Formats: sequence, C-alpha cells, structure tokens
Amino acid sequence: MHRNVWRLVLILFVAMVVTAGEVPLAPVVEGAAVLSQTVESGASDGTDYLFVWTDGWYTRRATRVTRDGEVLDHGGILLPGLSSRNGVVWSGTSYVIVWGEGYPSMVKMMRVGRDGTIVDGPRTVKEEAAPVSVTSNGSHVVIGYHTHQSPYGAFGKAALFLDSDGRIVSDVVLDEPTNHGVMNVGWNGTHFAAVWIDDLDPADPEYAVEGRRFHAGGTLDPAPRRLLTDSAAEYVVPPALASDGNNFLMITRGSGGQVARQLNADLRTVGPAQILPALDYELLPQLNLASPILWNGMHYLIAGHDGSAISAVRLDRDGRMFDVDAIEYAASPGSLANPVVATNGRDLLVGWTGRFSADPDIGTDVFGTLVSATTLNRRSRTLLSVSAQHQRRPLLASGGTNLLAVWQQGVALYARRLAQDGSPLDAVRLRLAERGTPTAVVFNGSDYIVVWPRTVDNNVTGLFTARVPRDGPLRVDGGTTLANAAPLAAASDGVTTLLLWESESVLYASRLAADGSVAATVTLARPNDDGWPNGAAIAAGAGQFLVVWEEVYMPSPYGSPPPQSARIRGTRLSAELVPLDPNGIDIVDSGRDSRYPAVTWNGREWLVLFNTVAPPAPPDWEYSPELRGRHVSREGVAAGPAAGVFIAPGGEFPSVAWDGSRYFLTWHTGTVNTVQTAVLSALGQPLSHEQTVERLFDWIPVPLVPIRPGIVAATYARTTVEPPYGNVVRAFANFLMVRPRQRAVR
Repeated sequence: MHRNVWRLVLILFVAMVVTAGEVPLAPVVEGAAVLSQTVESGASDGTDYLFVWTDGWYTRRATRVTRDGEVLDHGGILLPGLSSRNGVVWSGTSYVIVWGEGYPSMVKMMRVGRDGTIVDGPRTVKEEAAPVSVTSNGSHVVIGYHTHQSPYGAFGKAALFLDSDGRIVSDVVLDEPTNHGVMNVGWNGTHFAAVWIDDLDPADPEYAVEGRRFHAGGTLDPAPRRLLTDSAAEYVVPPALASDGNNFLMITRGSGGQVARQLNADLRTVGPAQILPALDYELLPQLNLASPILWNGMHYLIAGHDGSAISAVRLDRDGRMFDVDAIEYAASPGSLANPVVATNGRDLLVGWTGRFSADPDIGTDVFGTLVSATTLNRRSRTLLSVSAQHQRRPLLASGGTNLLAVWQQGVALYARRLAQDGSPLDAVRLRLAERGTPTAVVFNGSDYIVVWPRTVDNNVTGLFTARVPRDGPLRVDGGTTLANAAPLAAASDGVTTLLLWESESVLYASRLAADGSVAATVTLARPNDDGWPNGAAIAAGAGQFLVVWEEVYMPSPYGSPPPQSARIRGTRLSAELVPLDPNGIDIVDSGRDSRYPAVTWNGREWLVLFNTVAPPAPPDWEYSPELRGRHVSREGVAAGPAAGVFIAPGGEFPSVAWDGSRYFLTWHTGTVNTVQTAVLSALGQPLSHEQTVERLFDWIPVPLVPIRPGIVAATYARTTVEPPYGNVVRAFANFLMVRPRQRAVR
C-alpha cells in the first residue's frame, strides 16, 4: 500500500506536457499570394513563358505559364539568393536569370529549366561589375554591365558573353570609363549593338547618345559612335533597343517626351524622332534588365501604363506609331503598373502588377494577360502570383459544448466551430469580414463575441465586434464599430463581457451587451507625468476583472532618443465597470524593464506573468530577459517579491491559463519563431518538461484556452510543407495535456 502511494508521488513529479493533438483549423486554399507582389521580368522559350516576381520585400519566385495561359507553378518556383532587380532570357536550353548583388556589385545568375527545376546557381559570373542589360540570340546570352572605378562616378561599359549553359565565352570592352554607365543591348541577327547616354552634365541639360557594334570576338567599330544629342529639363532615361532582324529601333525620353528613332544596322544613320503616347514605359531598368521593346515579326511593340490602364503601342519599322490599344483597365486609379512583355511569336503575355480593389491595404498581385501579337485582342487573364493562402493569428474560445476558432486567411477573417477534440462541426467556414486579423474571441454564456481591428493604410483606425452563435446555423450578427479605437483584449465570466481598447494612448474598458454592442465605457489610464499605458491583458474572476497593462516611462532624460522602460500596473473592475483600485496597483515597479503582461484567475487569486530585463552588466554587458510572475489577491494586493518570482529564462510574449488544478504557460524563448510550453503546479515550483513549437510565423503570444481539466488548447500559425505549394503558413490548435511519465521504482 505504501509502495503504491510513493509510486504515485513520483509519477506526478515527473509529469510532462504532451501534445494530445495538433489540429489544422482549415484546409489549404489557393488564391492570390499574401504579401504585395511585383512583376520584374519575363521571357518565352518560343512556346511557353516564365515570369519572375517579388513575393513581399525580399523573396523572388518564378511562374511558368503555357502558351494558352495556364499557370504551371502553383505557389511559384522559389528562387533562392535572387535579391534584386533582374532580367530573364531564353538561352536555347534554359531560362537564364541575371541580377547584380552587393557593393561593389557582382553579376550573378541562375538557370531554370523548362520543367521548372533550378538547373544551376545562384552563382557569380563577374566580380566588381553591375549588370544593366541582358539579351539572347538563342545560342548566347549577352550581359551588358558597367564597372565602377576611381575616380568616383567613372563607369566603364562592357559586354559579357555566355554560352547556352551559362559558361563565359568572352568579355568585350565597349567604352572607357565615363560619367554614365547604364545602357541597353540589342541583336539584329548578325551582330549586337549597345547604346547608352553620355556627356550628361547636371549643370547643362545637354546629353549625347552613343552606340557601338560588337560580337563575341570584340568590337566592330573602332570607337563608339555619337548617334544624337538632345536637351532635357528632367532626368534622361537610358535608351531602350530592339531590332527587326536588320535595323534597330531605339526609344529615349528627353526634352520632347518619349520618342522612337530608327538606327540602321551599322549605326551610321539615325531616323527622325517619332513621338510616342505619354505613357510610362518603364524604360529606366528599375525592375527589368531586358529591353521593353519587342519585335513580333511584323511590327515593334512596347507596353506602357498611365496608372489607369495598360496600353500596347505598335510601331512600324521606322518607329512610326500606327496603333495603340488598352489591354487592361485599373479597378481604381493607380492600381496597376510595371508591364513586362514576353512573346512566343504567336502571342504576347503581358505581366503586370495590379490591385483590383480601391482598398489601399489590399496588397498587389501579379497578373498575366494573354494578347494576340497581331491583333492585340485579349485572349485571357491569369493570376501569376498564385499561392496557398497564408493562415494567421488563430484564436480559440470554449463554449462548454463546443469551440469557436477564428483566424485570418489571406486578408479575410474566418470562423468555424469545432468539437472539443478539435474536429470541425461546420462543413463550411464562415467569412466574418473581407479584411481582418482577430484580436479576441470570448464566450459570453450564450454566444461567441469576436473582436478585430479596422485598418486603413496599415494603421488601426477602429474596431469591430460581432456575435457568432454557439448553437444552430453558423452565422454572424450583432456587434458594433468603434471609430479611432484599437482593440487590445477581451474577457468574459459567462455573465459580463469586457473589452479593452486604446485611443490616443488612453486605455478604456467597455462592457459589451449580449449581441456584442457597447453598453458602457470607462477610462482606465491616461498619459501623465509618470508615463503612458501601452498594451493590456484582462482576466475574469469571482465577479471581478483584473486589467493589467504596461506603463511606459522615461527613466532618464539623456540619450537621443531618450531610453524607454516599462512597469506593470493594474486595476480591478466590477461587473458594472466601477474601478475598485482608484490609484491602481503597482504589480511590478522594480526598476527593471518589465513588459508583455498576461493574466489568469485560479479560483482564489490572479497570476500575472511578465517579461523583465535587467540592465546589462559587466563583463559581457548583455541583457538577460526572464519570465517572472506575481500573484494579485482578490482584494487587489500584489503578493510576493516586488520584482516577481523567477520562472524561466527568456520569456517574451507569455500566455497563461488555469485548467482547474495547474497553470499552463507558453512563452517565446528569444530564439526566432520558437515557443516553449510548460506547466506549473504553483508559482515558483519547478517546471515540468518543456515542449517546443518551432517555425512559428508571427512573433506574438501563443494564447491558451482551457478545454477541460487537464487539457488546454494553444493556437498558433506555423510554416509547414504542403505539396504542391512548398512552404505554407497554416493555423493550428494544439491540445496540450499533462501526462504522467512512469518511472520504475525499486
């Protein structure tokens, strides 16, 4: 008998947190990529196409498109190492992508096969060189580049020849260093030609255009030829160049706007200026290193835009315009740009960046419009930046008999009810809002209340609430809108529901009616000489609520800007919104920087968790963040050491929940995208074995919701690999429980 009791004690002591089950909240859904996308370059292998686009700020992807406009790469081909504007051409055996990187710049490249696989690269093909133009004659790829030598501002111009497999064939010097370096290269079926701006003096708006013919063996002209001079009142755009198989067509922008001129094959004769429509033709190679002009066998074509439409301009061999057609119209002014055109000889695929919404917070996507090369009739439009929709910021609430999960997918806000084991109860998810990132979801005793912010230009300008029923058909009704309000947190005891929100650094609490509308509001904290409120958490207990927040202050007037620190303050509220602590509660004011409060009620008292950082100390002078906690009694008295009780190292963005007999905790460890989970039987007791969740998408708290004694659900979004998309961000509910780990006892 005594031996069995001792065995039970050991089993409880080595209890550990285990995963009862990680449940995805929604299936992977295909749609427009999540962040803002921009098309950068495109090419054709004579049948199909490949376009390169940015996915957010730093990631580049490529998409193959068939001659009929079908996207082959859902989710895009990730192009590792591609870090800047680029050009893509068909070499005869593969697509060659060229870009510059670093300072002094180096020329880099990678090859992508017809099947979408990366053949080789990224690799460096030329040190201390900046690529400015790339073209191909079907057997050789030619990269026009400039050097940057002393004295500052002197650019040498040269052309690097690669064979179809990307091996260097030759390096041809085109001009000695001068004060301008950006150029464009064209091929006329016999030889290459390069054209560039020269003698551009900011004090004298006179400039010259020069050019030189060359091939892999060297230059064909003894010196660069001066093609023309002109004057301009604005910055002069480097010329663009194309060929009809014999002569060349050059487009420049100068004092007369955009003009086209024919150059004969030996660059000796320059035709008269032909004025083009006043469109933005992306002549300055900010995105695409390839020329924006195409020859389709019958005429030249260049695409431009004016913010409201993308137009294709057709020119004859002499550069005279004979046709201009709009091929795409904007949904709102300024919502499309950056047309990039590729042709397979039969059709044109115009890649462009667009936003089909007047909402400025909706990101841009990359579209491809298939157009007949001869008639400019549009065949189809295709979304090129296709991706699995990211799922972010999942939250969960328990209604006793079921759960409600809410999350952001793409830019919209969705909800679905789940059984207590996480299995879906609703076959179809509910779209709560066209845009939304959930802030809070609570159960008010009969229904669920969901809270999310309203944003304009990525700034929070208000908040929404809505009611979702626990039982019956899945629907949304009720709710309210508060202007100039940023939601922070919400809590309910099953009778009273309180919402915390902030406006102009003032912290408020509102009591919500059963339908989610605001019934009453009270001010909790204002900026004063001591500091200002920043962030907040709330928990219900014994007919009261405890609100905790950071109070940010300036510990010293010195420094530029002065350093900021924070302490943890709090106050209790009655169900009628009466502050029970008029002067507030100093929960943590130890001189250490204390932030990220989280709070829960254990049936007798509140536990407040926070992250605290001691000032750096010798010899390493490193910050030492710690997770700490402090109890607050029902009477509003903070117990224990003023700096709190140490729990664990690290401890940013903590969350805490009480399951009826123990605390479940989560916190970020300081390792990027990693969170730890643990259990405390009482504050200050040793932690159980810790579980880690990695590859989290957001650096935010991982909230915890008690399901039943012994089981708590954590919700988060993390990166998973989902064929055929590759890395996808999905929302999960992870059901955590304490399971005894038995150990043999002698």
